[in-house]
Amino acid sequence: MTNYEVPRADWKPFFDQFSRLHHGQKVEVETTGTGVENCANASGVPLLGITAEPDRLDIMGGDTGGVQLDHAIAHPTRVKASEWNDGVSAALEIESEEGWTTRVRVGPQKEMLAPGFITDGIILEEPDH
Repeated sequence: MTNYEVPRADWKPFFDQFSRLHHGQKVEVETTGTGVENCANASGVPLLGITAEPDRLDIMGGDTGGVQLDHAIAHPTRVKASEWNDGVSAALEIESEEGWTTRVRVGPQKEMLAPGFITDGIILEEPDH
């Protein structure tokens, strides 16, 4: 698993590529933070894409029946990504000025390793919160 922070200058090309790679995969989106109880925004909806505007990120999901997920993140400040070497599964952690954190997961859950999982004697780091 590879963990890294995406520089703000790279958000647009990063999300364009992320959207192409994961289009149609089942997505889970949840928001936590100040003034928000854990809120599952979507689960199991096919990802249509994530777009980056100057002061906003939009996560959209759905299928031929229409858009079933349209989640906007205003004033994003930080994007962290985790990608598994299966080439299919990935997770994002997006922080906003308001103190909210939105977590986005795509790919088969069974292939995602839990934080702290030990493989070949190497402990995978837990994401910073």
